[in-house]
Amino acid sequence: MHRTMLYSQVLPLLVMIMLNLTPSFAGEVAGNFSEGTLYTMSAADQGYAKAQYRLGSMYYKGNEVTQDYKQAVSWYRKAADQGYAKAQYRLGSMYYKGKGVAQNYKEAAKWYRKAADQGHVKAQYRLGAMYSKGKGFAQDSR
Repeated sequence: MHRTMLYSQVLPLLVMIMLNLTPSFAGEVAGNFSEGTLYTMSAADQGYAKAQYRLGSMYYKGNEVTQDYKQAVSWYRKAADQGYAKAQYRLGSMYYKGKGVAQNYKEAAKWYRKAADQGHVKAQYRLGAMYSKGKGFAQDSR
């Protein structure tokens, strides 16, 4: 019993100290995250695009964190600004659906295009669909 309490309450704080997590996550560590999530948070906070994308997805889905679309957008944007195609696609989807941001088809198309230009197939499809439906563009159904 005592050892279990040690692992569940103290270990996350020790990992936070060892990973040098910044104060942006300090209040959340008490949420009893898995060790993997703590590493993801640390990597994201240090600017690693793939971790930022993963953290954005965690906030989007509510996996190990409270679901928060605005936080998802924030982390997707950090990764997208570094050219991470999956994050650019997801950020485009957030603008398309109006989740965590005001719905904006032009902004959605901008991020879909960035991902599509890197060969992201779903972004290419979404961009094509937007053109054919005239969402964010003049309709082009040729």
